Amino acid sequence: MTFEEASALFALLQAQWQQGLIQPAQFQQTVAQLQVMDPQGRWWQIEPYSAQWLMWNGSQWLTAQQLQPTPAPVYTPQPAPVAAPPRPAAPAATTAVPARPQRMAAWEGLVSVAPGFVIQILQGWPSYQKDPKMLASFAVPTLLPAILVPLARYIGRFVSILLVLGCLAWLSWPFLSHASELIGNPQGIQKQAGRGLVGVSLLYLIPRIWRAGK
Repeated sequence: MTFEEASALFALLQAQWQQGLIQPAQFQQTVAQLQVMDPQGRWWQIEPYSAQWLMWNGSQWLTAQQLQPTPAPVYTPQPAPVAAPPRPAAPAATTAVPARPQRMAAWEGLVSVAPGFVIQILQGWPSYQKDPKMLASFAVPTLLPAILVPLARYIGRFVSILLVLGCLAWLSWPFLSHASELIGNPQGIQKQAGRGLVGVSLLYLIPRIWRAGK
């Protein structure tokens, strides 16, 4: 392998890593295999994060600055050897690669809304049994964003956040429309505890979507 071939393969692997197509550990392990031996018999390898060339001095990998005044390699095409014997593998560089931002877990949205959902179902179950539409008006805006927000990376931040805000408005409408009746009515407010917890959970999901989205 020549310096030009190693550089081209590194650029391809770096693009795949930055797009999230390969994991950091796989990226680092594959880059460590892009080793080139120069005409003086010295091993060279690309450092994954800084993209600098490193040289193996027999005990450790050194950068071009650390090798001064040793000249850096000349990047000129080298003729491919015919039936070259197997070359001994040089030790891989142990440079750490920073982890990419974690994606939003599929269960995170459901766990967030679960406490408020359970409380509201338990408090209002007799009413929900009599009126399935009332149950749907609570369950749908609660569970819909919890299920779909993990897809923020694919459908985009703004679409996901608009979805959450729309469900939050839908969820809050029964409370807002009867706000005058609930003022000074502790029992009525207590019955809305589950909705309130779900609303707080949906607000929590918005910054998580922003960080997990694209």
